Amino acid sequence: MLQEIDKALVKERFKKSMSLTSYDKNASVQSIMAEHLLKELELFSKGRSFKKIFELGAGTGILTRKILSVYNPEIFITNDLVEDSEKYIKSIIDSYSKPCRYDFISGDIEKITEYPKNIDLVISNATIQWLADIKLFFRKLAANISKGTMIAFTTFGPDNLLEFNKVNSSRLKYTGIDDIREMLKNEFEIYKIKDEHLKLEFDLPVGVLRHLRVTGVTGISRISWTKKQLEEFTMNYIKNFGSGNGVTLTYNPIYLIGKRK
Repeated sequence: MLQEIDKALVKERFKKSMSLTSYDKNASVQSIMAEHLLKELELFSKGRSFKKIFELGAGTGILTRKILSVYNPEIFITNDLVEDSEKYIKSIIDSYSKPCRYDFISGDIEKITEYPKNIDLVISNATIQWLADIKLFFRKLAANISKGTMIAFTTFGPDNLLEFNKVNSSRLKYTGIDDIREMLKNEFEIYKIKDEHLKLEFDLPVGVLRHLRVTGVTGISRISWTKKQLEEFTMNYIKNFGSGNGVTLTYNPIYLIGKRK
């Protein structure tokens, strides 16, 4: 599904969010998703050993830490659009108690021309929704990995940030489960694909905006809000999604486990 995404802006926003010490604390949903993804992977990998792992969109290493706590890869290759990600991942790898060869591939995964060879597992948490052409990405991935290579991904479905998107006109278009299944059916065997809805609560809409800013998840528009626009956003958000406890923000994670046919 082709989207108009300003990758330079996405990179800028995530680079800024990485520099905030509160990033991992605020990225609670991403952490939950990473934990659940690995539990699903364990169910279908049936004790399989992943000696060479390729993680896409590693960020500050929320998923990286969890992978290392479950598996013992001999080679761990990570990628991120933001170069600063490397220092976070290197720090995690350096503190890992077992020998592990490490490499970092910087840049847009859609533009990488050569993938690492002989990968056992390609894994990614909350990244592929930022791709301009997800279908082409999966086709390219299939062409660059061997038969039997497992894939484990999370992304977000159409209900993601439901409340924010209904109040705010600038939004990311999310790909649903049926579309993802259609994209994969020729080249991948899907073991499991499912979604869920997670709700966060905030005292006020400004808390929602702060949360989204420090996690970088709405970095698709350079529009600056005026005081009037902020007041209207706050009023409409409370009117439509307010309760006695404040306001809510819905996340719609999708979990995918499969392998190359």
